[in-house]
Amino acid sequence: MTTLATRIATLEAQAGALRADATGKPAEIEHDHTRDPVCPHCGHAVRDAWEIPFGGEPEGVEEGHECGRCEGVFDIQREITVRYTTTARGVAL
Repeated sequence: MTTLATRIATLEAQAGALRADATGKPAEIEHDHTRDPVCPHCGHAVRDAWEIPFGGEPEGVEEGHECGRCEGVFDIQREITVRYTTTARGVAL
């Protein structure tokens, strides 16, 4: 059962997502290619994403994740990027 405080927090989060900017357009929530998964409904960042199993694979999709703030449901896709740095040693031949 949802408590009154939880429901109020949910409504406040949803209202925050709908607030208009100076141009009158609804504020956009940045949720693509972010450091942490971000709820596309309210903008809440999922800080404990390392606990999400993603099917036991490094990359994957978590379907039907429920936001801890607004209770909105969304899918999370984990993407891993590998980068390399090299440093010269000695003299090139």
